[in-house]
Amino acid sequence: MRNGKQQTKRNAHATLDQGSAIPRWQPARDGLLHLVSGATARQRRYHSRPVDGNRPVIIFGAHPDDAALGAGGLAAIMTRQSLPVIIVTATTGALGGNPVLRKAEDSNSARILGAELLSGKLRDGHLSLHGAIRLVESVIKEFNPEVILAPYEDDTHQDHRNLALAVASVARRVPNLLYYEGPTSRDFFPSVVVDISAVWQQKWDAIVAHASQMSRTNLLFWTDFISKCRAWPRYCGSRCEGFRLAHGDLLSLARVFSATQYEVPPVIGMVDIAEAHHGN
Repeated sequence: MRNGKQQTKRNAHATLDQGSAIPRWQPARDGLLHLVSGATARQRRYHSRPVDGNRPVIIFGAHPDDAALGAGGLAAIMTRQSLPVIIVTATTGALGGNPVLRKAEDSNSARILGAELLSGKLRDGHLSLHGAIRLVESVIKEFNPEVILAPYEDDTHQDHRNLALAVASVARRVPNLLYYEGPTSRDFFPSVVVDISAVWQQKWDAIVAHASQMSRTNLLFWTDFISKCRAWPRYCGSRCEGFRLAHGDLLSLARVFSATQYEVPPVIGMVDIAEAHHGN
């Protein structure tokens, strides 16, 4: 019996086998998360413990397409630079269609971006603050991220609002927290604008991967419009993503953005990340 318990404990925190179709890591005690897909064995190396200080970037989304819409470009840039990225989708997305299909689409979208995907089992449309806090706590405890991205807190969708509140509450000691915008965000004014021109097609393909949503929403129209909007009039790039800094260790955040072209718009109270990066 003792050996059986030890084996169960080891399996609960094991990494995926290379090329394995069945994930072996599940925090089964709360049943919130399920590791469903990955990019490469190299990008799985951070699992459970950071390796050589290469702590992962976590992108939280309430629904299967949220992360790709708001931060797919930045995710693609970071994975191209061998930075580990984990997308955490909190709900099944059942109100938007068949949850099994949506999970498969989310997995394919994450693969296109080069990211890992953790799929939550919380209730779409009824994402409670308590449930979201439990999910976020389990992810932060497991992966010890350096950067977290989450939906913007001012949003017309209740799931986005509750997830943003949960992340803000739990991630107080995470070095960097940024909000990304989505189609239902309100009064979003970015404090960091990132040029995603080089990975634009990759982001576009990651959104198209959510094929079940194409006929019921205007996701592609919004994605095209907002990427041009964030690029103008700063001319940081032809396609950009905007992020709002909630709190951050400017030096570590600058290291994350060092592989990208980015700009800090003149937002009151915002410290210049580029200045910190260059040591001035």
